[in-house]
Amino acid sequence: MDDLTSSFIVIGVTALVVAAIFFFSHRSKERNQKAIQDMAVRHGWEYTVIRERLAWGSQLSGKNWDLVARSEHIGQPSDSGSANIQSDTTWKAAWNNPPGFTMLIGPRLSNSSVGLFIPPEYAGMKELETGMSEFAQRYVVLGKGEYDLDFLRISTIPRQLLNWSEKNRPLIKIDQQFLEIKTNNHRIDKPEELEQVVLLGEAILAALDR
Repeated sequence: MDDLTSSFIVIGVTALVVAAIFFFSHRSKERNQKAIQDMAVRHGWEYTVIRERLAWGSQLSGKNWDLVARSEHIGQPSDSGSANIQSDTTWKAAWNNPPGFTMLIGPRLSNSSVGLFIPPEYAGMKELETGMSEFAQRYVVLGKGEYDLDFLRISTIPRQLLNWSEKNRPLIKIDQQFLEIKTNNHRIDKPEELEQVVLLGEAILAALDR
């Protein structure tokens, strides 16, 4: 077998492998989108697939909230040659009756720190005692005053957060305008995890938006 024939064989095999990878990847994506669609129909939510030139992901919408799980190519490739991709998942709802306080709930990385970036408008907050030792080991609650945290203690919110994956625990922002749940640098694309975000948001609304 000469070198030219060998080269054609290698090229052909490579093309078949690439085509197979593309086919199975596309089929897996279609199955996942169908599962998300079925979940949305089951709950009565609207589901939209995000397909843009440089962005992709999912959007779910309910009566008074929206969830956007999105990845986007930004800027130029890094020095290593890998693509610069920004990903996040954000669930957001406007209040019918604002809670009257501002609060952050986020992952605890150490005995004293919250594990996600705190926006400047939330500077000056101090940690609030929840009275829940297991919850306090994994999450920190920050506020600008002394608040009654019974809404947290008697709800399903702590248990839902404790069941969250360690890799993408969310930051919850409560202020006078919105309730927001966000996972930075992570686009959630599994149906059960998207459902988990929405159910957490709805639990917080049920506890506070009365």
